[in-house]
Amino acid sequence: MVAYDSPSYGLTSIGGADMEGLAAAHKSLLVLAPDVEPKAGALTGPKLPIDSDFKKNTVAMAAPIFAALDAMATPGLVVCKSGRRARVVIAAWACVRQGGDADAACAYLRSTNDLDAEKEHWVRGVIAAHTVGATNPLVFRQLFECESNTYTYLLADGATRDAVLIDP
Repeated sequence: MVAYDSPSYGLTSIGGADMEGLAAAHKSLLVLAPDVEPKAGALTGPKLPIDSDFKKNTVAMAAPIFAALDAMATPGLVVCKSGRRARVVIAAWACVRQGGDADAACAYLRSTNDLDAEKEHWVRGVIAAHTVGATNPLVFRQLFECESNTYTYLLADGATRDAVLIDP
C-alpha cells in the first residue's frame, strides 16, 4: 500500500504559526504560502507559492515543487498557512513518486478533510501529467533554471523514450 501522509516521507505539513516551534527538530524547509517567510529558526528554504484557491493553480506549478520535495533533507517541514495545501501537495507528490493511483490519493485527502472539487481537479491533473504508464505514455516535465529565471520543458514518449527539450 502506498502511503500519502507526510510522516511516511519524513515530512511534516504544518501551518505557518507552528513553524518556529518545530524548526529545531527538522533539517529542511519548503514554504508554499506566499505570505509566510521561508525562515524558521536556523532553517531557511525555498518559497514556491501555491494559491489556497486551487482554481488559480496550474498543473505546471507542481514540477518545481516536486523537485524541491525530492531534494529535501529529512525530516523536513512543508509549510503553508494552515497545513492543508502542504498535505495536498505532498499527497500528489507521494502518489507520483510511489506509483499510486489518483483515486487512492484523493481518498486519503478526503479522510483528512483536505479535499474539495478544485483541489481534486488539481491533484488528478498533476498525477496524470507526472505519471508514465499504460494510461499516460506522455512525459511532461517543467524544469526551472534559477540563475536565468527561465523554464525549459521536456516532452517524451514513455514507451519509446523519444524526447524533445523545449527551451523558449
